[in-house]
Amino acid sequence: MAKIKICGVKRMEDVAFLNSLLPDYAGFVFARSRRQVGAAEALALIGSLDKRIARVGVFQDQPAEEVRRTAEYLGLDVVQLHGSEGAEHIKALRGFRVWKAAGIKPGSGCGGELREIFSLDVEAVLLDTCVGGKSGGSGTSFDWSIAGSIDANRNIILAGGLNPGNVGEAIAAVQPWAVDVSSGVEEKGNKSYEKIKEFIEKVRKTR
Repeated sequence: MAKIKICGVKRMEDVAFLNSLLPDYAGFVFARSRRQVGAAEALALIGSLDKRIARVGVFQDQPAEEVRRTAEYLGLDVVQLHGSEGAEHIKALRGFRVWKAAGIKPGSGCGGELREIFSLDVEAVLLDTCVGGKSGGSGTSFDWSIAGSIDANRNIILAGGLNPGNVGEAIAAVQPWAVDVSSGVEEKGNKSYEKIKEFIEKVRKTR
């Protein structure tokens, strides 16, 4: 069964939803985004989060020292990197589980960096949609056959345009280690309890 990450947690209401529904991971965005939270905000949210849910911090091209400082301050379980971070950056985060995002466009990796990303010493590679040269946050999906054709001895996290209506099909096509959703479980820009519930139910029914 694929693990589940609900990303873009920014309100106490979101935390209450997750505490009720218990996904595997909760994502807090520290990169520039409409879902971005500050360290003080995140500390309050994480302090109220059920300890059975692992905490993931999402960063993009911030200095490794800053990422480590934030991760240690908040007690993050996982650091997710969405920028051009390479092997040295990842080495500086030793002690944390690290996920690295790769942007996908139909027919190719974003910037042709897929092979390099798969060679990095990380726990998992997150495949997201590349729009305008950036991976993540677009709410659109890529051609899942590309992900399904990747031959890599690596945990794959599938993201990009997932929602309760298509996540079963996506899991069947890619067989990922985990799935990651943000806008696909939102209503008018905020997390929806019913959509998160439906998403989690669909994932846990799909083998």
